[in-house]
Parts: sequence; C-alpha cells; structure tokens
Amino acid sequence: EELRKYLKEKAQPWREDASNSDARYLRNALRGEVLPLLEQLAPGASARIANTTALLAEDEATLHTLTADFLARHPGDALPLDALMRQPAGLQKRILRAWWTELAAPGEERSLSAVQTDALYALLNADASARCNLPGGWHGQRGWTHLHLVSPQEAAVIPARPAMTSLWLV
Repeated sequence: EELRKYLKEKAQPWREDASNSDARYLRNALRGEVLPLLEQLAPGASARIANTTALLAEDEATLHTLTADFLARHPGDALPLDALMRQPAGLQKRILRAWWTELAAPGEERSLSAVQTDALYALLNADASARCNLPGGWHGQRGWTHLHLVSPQEAAVIPARPAMTSLWLV
C-alpha cells in the first residue's frame, strides 16, 4: 500500500502482476492473510518482524565477513584443523559450506545441504583418513592436521584405504 500511495503521489503508472493476488503462492498468502491476522492478534508484529530482519541482516554480514576472512587466510583445498576448531561451531559449519562452494561450485547457486554439512563437520572429530561423500563426486577427507576437499578427479586415483605393502628384512 505504501508503494501504491507513493506512485500515485508521483503520478507514476504501474502494472499489477496477476499472480500477486493469488493466495496459492506462499508470499501472497503471507502478505494477504497471515500478516494481517498476526497484526490483529499482536499489533505491531509486522514492525517487530521487520526490525528483527534488519538485525539478522547485520549479523549475516558480520558472519559472512568472518567466514571470508578465515578462508582468505587459509586458501586452497586443505583447511588446518587447529585453526578451524578454534572457531565457534556455527562459524565452523559456515566456513565449511563456503569453502566447499568456493572450490567445488564456484559461480553456481548450490550449496551443501544440512546433512552434507553435518557429514563434513563430523570429520573434524573423526579419525585421520575418515571420508564423507559430497555432491558432484567430491569428498571430504580428514588428515592428521588438515581437512581436505578431494575433487572427483583426485578421488578416482586415491584409494579409499592405503594399500598394504610388504616389508622384507634381509
């Protein structure tokens, strides 16, 4: 309504998309049914939701910066476990998701699911050589001092377990 009022004041024409009034779309049901009911039950709720959204956007920007700074200090396909484990758990998971996206899906609009993130995160406390499967044929693998992202090409030449070799004493 504020936008319509503004446009009327400026004598600016606009077009309404027919889908804007279709309550089958979640955004329209929220805007046209849920938010008015919420305002009726708790006056000022929309303003409080908008305020919380602004606060969360500030938090998101801070977390994004911390993640980017960490990855800038530790570039490449291996993250030092000691540095990663010094970060708060929530930031660790965020770092892992961003790291995977940066290496495995640059420029793409895909990220790890919660299950995949948890599997990669679990490697932090796993035994050395533990692995997890990731999208696109990638793997996470825990080393002694680093967590590694293994590309599909590298995974094809690295055995899941070290080969047993014989040692002969003469």
